[in-house]
Amino acid sequence: MENYISNSVDETDKIAREIASKVPKGSVIELIGEMGAGKTAFAKGFAKGLNVKEIVTSPTFALLNTYDCGDGSKLYHFDLYRLEDIEELYLLGFEELFYSKNDICLIEWPQIAVDILPKHKMRITITKQDANRRKIEVENI
Repeated sequence: MENYISNSVDETDKIAREIASKVPKGSVIELIGEMGAGKTAFAKGFAKGLNVKEIVTSPTFALLNTYDCGDGSKLYHFDLYRLEDIEELYLLGFEELFYSKNDICLIEWPQIAVDILPKHKMRITITKQDANRRKIEVENI
């Protein structure tokens, strides 16, 4: 497990870019943290680390935003907070994306999808320690 401490949004951005530079294609990453912990700030930095040139936004209402990484691969950024039933992922065909060998899936609020995610994945947990300070834990599970 790797642990990082961020004292600002800029530091979170830098940490996320560093982590992204180490993540192999085909990875599925659970992004865990309470509301306001900094998951979207992390996702923005992570996308920059993958050479995404587009503006990264939270996919809260769309459930999924797709970004081109500039090398033929994609970043699939999910936000499953609003899902009430795993069947919604099946109906939308999203579960297939979790097994892409050339792309990366970053999943906010992944708890509802735990049964259909690959067994080998990464988990990044962001814990809010005060107004600005965050602990970022990275583990392979």
